[in-house]
Amino acid sequence: MPDFDIEKELLLNGCEYIAGIDEAGRGSLAGPLSVSMVVFPKDLILDTPSDFKCINDSKKLTSSCREKVFDYIKSRAFSCEHVFIDHQIIDSVNVNQATRLAIQKLIDNTRIKPDHLLIDGNFSFKFEIPSSAVKKGDSKSFSIAAASIIAKVIRDKEMTALSAVYSNYGFDRNMGYGTKDHMEALRVHGLCPVHRISYAPCRK
Repeated sequence: MPDFDIEKELLLNGCEYIAGIDEAGRGSLAGPLSVSMVVFPKDLILDTPSDFKCINDSKKLTSSCREKVFDYIKSRAFSCEHVFIDHQIIDSVNVNQATRLAIQKLIDNTRIKPDHLLIDGNFSFKFEIPSSAVKKGDSKSFSIAAASIIAKVIRDKEMTALSAVYSNYGFDRNMGYGTKDHMEALRVHGLCPVHRISYAPCRK
């Protein structure tokens, strides 16, 4: 289970606003990359409510549970930001650089400038704000886990909407990932306008 241990150490080192950042849709064959940044209040980090145990890696929660936790996070977060990076940009610059662009947009657009960024993964991005890459961060940090849930819930809604437009691909079920049914749909129908043509299954 995640906790606030990393955040507490940063608070002891003089930070006040600590942002957890995570994405959804990195490995998807279609649709946008979804990236979120969540900042929890200092007082909440130091005295964490017991019901925070509902926040976990988004992949470990059911869809209905993510929806409930989404609302809980929004009610408790000091700041909760989100951006999409279009599939065409992913094709143009690659998904790693798309992630960097998304984080920079979050920094530029947030009303609260964080003192430190906790970024899920092993990225070596450099920003004007100090940052730490946290491997499997969504299972270690409440801030990152919360960002993973926000990113996932918003992206799932977007993919469900895209499914109504491109009904042959089952985006409301597979969220654009390369499931057996999605791969068969690609074979039968070819690409649709929101597929990532730089990804190998689509490129073929």
